Order: sequence, then structure tokens, then C-alpha cells
Amino acid sequence: KNIGRRISFYKSKLIVEQIGEGQHYSVIQKVVCICITDYELFSGVGDYLNHFRFYNRKNGLCFEDIPEELFTLELPKVPARNDGTGVWEWMRFLRAKRKEEFEMIAAENPEIRKAVNTLYEISADEQPRAEYEYRLKARRDAQWIMDSAIEIAVEKAVEKAVEKAVESTRQDEKIDIAKRLKARGRPLEEIAMDTGLDMDSIKKLN
Repeated sequence: KNIGRRISFYKSKLIVEQIGEGQHYSVIQKVVCICITDYELFSGVGDYLNHFRFYNRKNGLCFEDIPEELFTLELPKVPARNDGTGVWEWMRFLRAKRKEEFEMIAAENPEIRKAVNTLYEISADEQPRAEYEYRLKARRDAQWIMDSAIEIAVEKAVEKAVEKAVESTRQDEKIDIAKRLKARGRPLEEIAMDTGLDMDSIKKLN
């Protein structure tokens, strides 16, 4: 939930961290965000790869100077057979379950081999920072999950309360009708049929 806001938060953080106090805006480099999901992000859209930038919907004008791009990749939509794109090879790599699998894929693709080697180097140098960032992200994600659960619980409670109030109103209306029919001398059986109330409840009405 709130995946769009989360992407915007992390992307913005990467931009802000590039510039220090007193520095010129020219130091900011383009941030390319790649969001890979194991669920369908855009239902009804067949493409598993989508590229987003800042465009004017009316005339298609792209705001080139904004240093942000977003790519989304939806794993469930990736075809089982190679579609002839380099992206498909990377998706196959990301779907690998064991180290042996992605090592085998890397052996077949020089670009992936280079990325894997670089990843090993970065992981060794940045392990403490990566663990710290992961803990922060885990806390935020946990908070999102908790907030979402509370929101859903509140919505259900409100819905249930509304249903109960509506049912109570309907019951009051049935009782009011039954009282009037009873005052007019209508047989109890007919009143029960017209209102849906049981005979015992009707007998107790004044």
C-alpha cells in the first residue's frame, strides 16, 4: 500500500543527499529509480516494463531538466519465454532463488556478470551502511503495514456501525408499522406477514 508515496520518498531522499549547504544545484545528478514488484502494479496493462518521466499530458512535452526517471518492472507479467530484450535476461536473474542459479545466468551474460562482481564489491565495502539503511526501511515498512491495518480496521468498524444503525432504523420502522396495524385491529398473523416481526414481539407491543 502507498507504493507511489514510498517511491517518491526514497527518490527524493537520493536527490536531497547529493547537495550540501552552499552548493550549486548543478551538482545534482539524475536519479533513476527502478521499482521491481512481485505483484501487478498496474492491472489491465500488459507491459511488464514501464518508463515514467515528467510530461505535460496535453501536448506530450517532457520537462527534460527534472533529474528524475522511474522504471517499474512487474515480475508476474514477465513472459516465460525470452522476448528478445535485455530486460528479460535481468528478470530471469532476479527470479533466481539460489546463488548457484544467478551465477549460472551471469556466466551467460557479460553485463550481468559485471553487475554481480560489482555487487560483491559494494556489499563488502558498504555492509554496515546497507544494514543500517535496511533497518530504517524495515521500520518504515512496518509502520506502513501497521497504519494500513489500523485504517482497514477503522473502515470495517465504521461500516459495521453504519450497517447496525441502518438495521436498527429498519427494525424501529417495522415496530412502528406493527403498532399502527395492531391499533387498527388487524390480525396478528397478517401483521407478522407484513412486517416480518415474530408473533411474540407483536403481542408485546402496546
